[in-house]
Amino acid sequence: VLAIVVSLVVWLGKGSGRHTSGKGPGVQGDLYLEEALMSGQALRRTIIIFAWLLGLVPGVWLLGQKVALPLFMLLYLKTAGEKWWLSLLLTLATVVFLLGIFDQVIHVSWHDGMLFYWLGLEPL
Repeated sequence: VLAIVVSLVVWLGKGSGRHTSGKGPGVQGDLYLEEALMSGQALRRTIIIFAWLLGLVPGVWLLGQKVALPLFMLLYLKTAGEKWWLSLLLTLATVVFLLGIFDQVIHVSWHDGMLFYWLGLEPL
């Protein structure tokens, strides 16, 4: 919802009158948009990000949060074109953060995932 609101604010903020501050095309106050992004590319990118987040929801339901969140991070980084070593390093940092802070310090209750329940396996 936040992505849609921000996208609409940016989309409507560019306006037809182009209220620029004299800093060049695409300047809307403190927000700088390139001409290529103003032609609808920003909206397409927002829709792609929103689709990724919508894909995360069934992943969490099926695999559980402890599996789906790092898997989401790894897949997102790899499809964004990051190198394997950086993708794995950032995914590992995500796992350490999630398990270190949320599991050990805050003691968050994690959703275990329906797949483990259906297969009769012990969740991670």
